Amino acid sequence: MKGLAIATLSLALAGCGLVKKGSSCDLTAKNLRAEPWTGVGLPANTLALMFLRGPSDTTADIGDFLEQQGLFASFFVRGSAIEEHGGTLDHLWEQGHLVGNGGFTFTPLTHSHEPIVELRKTDALITPAVTGDMFLFHAPEGAFNQELADLLNHNGLGKYVGPIAADTVPSETFMDDKTCWENDLSVSACAQQYFTEIVRVQKGIIPFHDEDARSLELLATLVPDLTAFGFSFVRLDQIPELRATLAEAGSSLDQVAGGSSCDDYE
Repeated sequence: MKGLAIATLSLALAGCGLVKKGSSCDLTAKNLRAEPWTGVGLPANTLALMFLRGPSDTTADIGDFLEQQGLFASFFVRGSAIEEHGGTLDHLWEQGHLVGNGGFTFTPLTHSHEPIVELRKTDALITPAVTGDMFLFHAPEGAFNQELADLLNHNGLGKYVGPIAADTVPSETFMDDKTCWENDLSVSACAQQYFTEIVRVQKGIIPFHDEDARSLELLATLVPDLTAFGFSFVRLDQIPELRATLAEAGSSLDQVAGGSSCDDYE
């Protein structure tokens, strides 16, 4: 990976129609690291909701549900799905949700021959929907290491803070919603697994996927039960360690309903 030539990268980006227009963002930042950011620093009974692999036909409905509940979440998107759901990211941005980068194909970057292009292509697509220079990155399947962090940091992607990871732990008693649906679990059975796991971890980042309408049903079941049990919900920029790093990176914290970001693309 370290042998990927800058000339090759430039050609690849040009072939995708991505042309750098300047350096309005801090392209010298080095905020990516091997160790993931989690919600370990949150107060007890405090959760941050994270959605993965969208946008899809369900994403806007999930955004609407969260808005009705007065909640803000973070959506780590798959760049290859954005064109088909063109207005969805603007919709999330207007509602005050955060939009983050999950790579163009949402596959493990450790298996990619072009990890820089994976992030760059998605970066260009999501930048208009990034609030307040809060550039956040999630590593699909948790596949990330220091070699990748160094590579991406040194190629102008260190403006991203990440990787952001969940605090839940897959086990015999807990599977995320995507795995629930793959195993034909009912919404109520999946909700029970989530509830039990959340009570166990007590706080942190909770992962969902916004590809299947059953995930919206899951939320509609789970959020009221968690609220009644005493849990509260915050956005990722309220996690203390992550918040401090975003502040150091020059992000405008706590912005909602939009808030522009720097833009390195025409």
